[in-house]
Amino acid sequence: MINMTNEHVPGIEVNRSTEAADEALDSSIGAALPVGFRLLADEERLVITRRVRSRGLQYLTPFTILLDAAVAGFAFLIGGSPFDPEVAMMLVVYGLPIAAINYVTLAGWLNHTRVIVDGDGVRSHQRPLRLPSGAKPIARADIEQLVVEDDSFYTAGRVKMQQWRVAARVRGWQATVTLVTGLPERAQADVVVRQMSSYLGLAQ
Repeated sequence: MINMTNEHVPGIEVNRSTEAADEALDSSIGAALPVGFRLLADEERLVITRRVRSRGLQYLTPFTILLDAAVAGFAFLIGGSPFDPEVAMMLVVYGLPIAAINYVTLAGWLNHTRVIVDGDGVRSHQRPLRLPSGAKPIARADIEQLVVEDDSFYTAGRVKMQQWRVAARVRGWQATVTLVTGLPERAQADVVVRQMSSYLGLAQ
């Protein structure tokens, strides 16, 4: 059982997917949470859900649409039965990679990242569509510190988009491990670090 401190917000669920805001909660945790960010805390664990679409999705989506259109047009031109050996081989060779690309694109639009923090460590996965690139669990004993890092990027128009991420310094790793991304304000990232550190028993 974790001893509750003023850093915890027990039984509170935050959802900024609408314009409705809980001002009392914002003052309790120290900063308004960004749109699409959901936090659920109780005495045992902290669950952070964040829907952040990859920046690469803006390129992958039109590529997938054009690829599907090209394949459909090609299939229409060649005709033939799918039971024909040559056509069947073509469907296997080209169809499986294209299906995989479609799956990854769909996952990029539908998925959300769920980070679970408790006394055992940190676990992260994406749902509802599973991807093989899911992060491995990090044991509490291996986590040395949680830090806030600059995660800014430039748009195609060379406009800088400022945002922050929460990462962990893990024993035996040179690079930090990203846990939560897409936070537009430093204060929001600081809130997440305080919340996570309190459940992990880490010094801040």
